[in-house]
Amino acid sequence: MSAIRPEKFTLKNGVPVIIRSVEVSDWAEQIQFRNTFKNETIFTWHTPATNPQEEETKKFIAATLAAPKECFIGAFHEKKLIAQIGIHKLLGRDHPWTEHAARFGMTVLKDYWRQGLGIKLLNVMQEEARRMGYQVIHAEVREANKPAIEMYTKFGFEITGTQKKVAFINGRYHNDFLIFKEIN
Repeated sequence: MSAIRPEKFTLKNGVPVIIRSVEVSDWAEQIQFRNTFKNETIFTWHTPATNPQEEETKKFIAATLAAPKECFIGAFHEKKLIAQIGIHKLLGRDHPWTEHAARFGMTVLKDYWRQGLGIKLLNVMQEEARRMGYQVIHAEVREANKPAIEMYTKFGFEITGTQKKVAFINGRYHNDFLIFKEIN
């Protein structure tokens, strides 16, 4: 099981946060979180038209918790989910050539940007990925997301490539950078 032990963390602005595994019982908070961030940014694959449903959300959380090499970590202020990071198999499935490699995705609500939460979640994610036996982690980051790129490179990720015109948003093409880090 991929549940992590809850950990207290204080943001730069003094707001207390609990970092822990997202549980099936958090399904309503997960839906509210996605309904908030999908309207705040274009730096995610969730769009304003994405409408998460209760059953699919519960199934996703349960499947992630049950998977030995996947993890879904949330940052909660009081009971509100304010950020999340997930570790997943590189191809989204088992494959003998990619057992050493994970991918991750992270989202932080706009009100909590630049408060130290991204770096904290990256640290927690990296330790969990190591514990699961991963040696490298990959992700994509929208080229226009300069603060995230700065954070990832400061954390030791390197940009290894560009996916050109990967997204068409509001009448404009956007590129994504591929990022990579060795963690062993």
